[in-house]
Amino acid sequence: MSNGDKYDVYDKELYRKLFHHANDAIFVNEIGDIPLQSKCIEVNEVACKLLGYTRDELLRMTPEMVIDIGNETETNQIIENLLRDHRNTYEAVMFSKEGERIPCEISSHIIEVKEKRVVLSVARNVTHRKKIEEEQRKAREAAELASRAKSEFLSNMSHEIRTPLNGISGMIDLTLMDDLSERQRENLELAKSCAKTLVKIINDVLDFSKIEAGKMVLENTEFDFYKVLDKVIGLHSVQASQKGIVVEYSVDPMFPQMLIGDAGKLQQVMNNLIGNAVKFTETGKIVVKISKCFVDEGVMQFMFSVTDSGIGISDEEMKYLFQSFSQVDGSITRKYGGTGLGLVISKRLVEMMGGEIRVESHKGKGSTFSFTVPCGFNLNPENQKETNSVLTVPKFKDSLNIVLAEDEKVNQIMMKKLLEKAGGKVDVVQNGNELLSILNKKIYDIILMDIQMPEMGGIEAAKTIRSMDKSEISQIPIVALTAYAFEQDKEKIFDVGMNACIPKPINIPVFFETIEKLAYSKKQKTDDFPI
Repeated sequence: MSNGDKYDVYDKELYRKLFHHANDAIFVNEIGDIPLQSKCIEVNEVACKLLGYTRDELLRMTPEMVIDIGNETETNQIIENLLRDHRNTYEAVMFSKEGERIPCEISSHIIEVKEKRVVLSVARNVTHRKKIEEEQRKAREAAELASRAKSEFLSNMSHEIRTPLNGISGMIDLTLMDDLSERQRENLELAKSCAKTLVKIINDVLDFSKIEAGKMVLENTEFDFYKVLDKVIGLHSVQASQKGIVVEYSVDPMFPQMLIGDAGKLQQVMNNLIGNAVKFTETGKIVVKISKCFVDEGVMQFMFSVTDSGIGISDEEMKYLFQSFSQVDGSITRKYGGTGLGLVISKRLVEMMGGEIRVESHKGKGSTFSFTVPCGFNLNPENQKETNSVLTVPKFKDSLNIVLAEDEKVNQIMMKKLLEKAGGKVDVVQNGNELLSILNKKIYDIILMDIQMPEMGGIEAAKTIRSMDKSEISQIPIVALTAYAFEQDKEKIFDVGMNACIPKPINIPVFFETIEKLAYSKKQKTDDFPI
């Protein structure tokens, strides 16, 4: 035997061992006119073990007897790709001798052996992987279901709390417009402050839920920063002065007036940080500083810091600062109240805006919270329209016929009085059924409608109105008065043809501005072009 023959025998033995001891099942088939009916000319031991057949049994079988690639279209496409590219990887189910379905990932190659073309297929058992994928899929579905349930619960909770709160706030505002003694006014202002605190708690929980669900959206509009700052400082200066604390603030003289970004989110973070400083400071003062740096091509780094002389935070307590629903210890929670979400929300909002939040503090010596976010700016703003912040009820320029659909008694009384103060003629109904009935008897300039009512809610009522044949009814403007707070709730409102959505507790200036805009627009169309 020559050396060449030795090497040939050695090579055959090596390849035989590699073939039979591979990790995956290997099949070799001839290429026939119908590939899935082609003859099997070789299999390895792993293939026999995987399917439970002997080698001789498998050599008498065709691919279609042990494999299910999918429907006819998918099967034809896989074969076509293999014949064109000479290779293809796909998933299929193989059947064992006992009838067990075994999911496999198969890699097929067309190769040439002794001037004959054959298909070499390597099949890997992916049962374990498929089991993990199925578990992950179920876990995702369960998480999505839980998220939807949480959102629905929070939405309903928001409605249940905001609806009576709307009545409380509205009745307080109405009473504050009357002649009152100093003591009566102080009591009502305190009650209104409590109502605002409750709204803030609700908003904190809902904001946290939106952030967790990835539903929080940032705006990018131009706004007057000094007006935002005046609101923030003014809001907290009153509370600080009641505690004998001074709030000082300084702004970089070169700080631009007009910024481009999300004014609401920026104000929310500043409110949270200054509010905490006032809450946790009993004596001394609070210093707020606003400056800028890294100005480049219309973008700058907005820098904000608030330093207090309050209780301070130890190194050990620092770890609780940005955790959900927690404060540094239980006694502080009991003494100062709150949800423990303010700093968590602030941190998330700052990070969403591309910034960073930091804290420096020493126990008993106060704290400094600061954050930076990138902002656009405009050095040449147009003249900004001044706004009037005094709470008044405007007078409608023409008498308006208004129908209010609201089932809560306090809200009925409060909104009816507000609208009548403005010169409106108001009819009140309890639900959607009563609304549809009264619309057939009288024509109105505008419909104000709660979303959640007994018998027939606002969504169903609005859908019915918009589908009516009578155009004088179907085209009446509809304003949703809703305690719901999620974007998907607003989408439902607009999808059924409502014209506007006013959240509860209502903002009185926005309330009247919306009514006048829609009602007079409808009256104008009616006068000029009969609907």
